[in-house]
Formats: sequence, structure tokens, C-alpha cells
Amino acid sequence: MVVANVMARHALTAALVTLSLTGVAEAQSDYEDAQSLSVRLEREGRARDAASSLDPFLALHPQDHDLALRLGWLWFQAGDNALARRRYELALRLSGDTSHD
Repeated sequence: MVVANVMARHALTAALVTLSLTGVAEAQSDYEDAQSLSVRLEREGRARDAASSLDPFLALHPQDHDLALRLGWLWFQAGDNALARRRYELALRLSGDTSHD
């Protein structure tokens, strides 16, 4: 009985790890898809749509300098200077560059 309980726990742990890794992989895939979509939309002259498709991922990747920088550019192109500035300021903070202080 003890062996059966240990085996059941190991099987449950393996299943949970697999589900967790699958969720991470799916989230990463969604992020990569959104990046590709934003490039396509930007090329089509749809900067606002490009930024809108990518912006939600900033909450999931708050330390992603490249994402903040890209969003700054996209929001600037879209004409939303206030949001562009916030994204550029975030990118600057994330870069660790203190020369602007």
C-alpha cells in the first residue's frame, strides 16, 4: 500500500509538471505569435493595432526591455505620445542606464 501511494504521488507530480510546462510553452507561443502579428500589422501601416496586440504581454513580461522599447516605438507611430513615453521610460529603467538621471 505504501509503494502504491508513493507511485501515485510520483505520477501526480509528473502530471502537474507536464501541465505546468505545457502552459509555459503555450504562453511563450502566444507571445511569439503576438510579436509576429505586430510586425505584420506595422508593415501594413497599422501601428495602433500592432501596439494593441502586443501591449497586454507587458504585464506578463514586465522586465522585457525589448518589448517595452518596441511598444514605445509602436505607440509613437500610432500617435499616442503619452503611452509611447511611458513605454520608453520603462525601457530606459530596464536598461539600467542611469546617465539620464
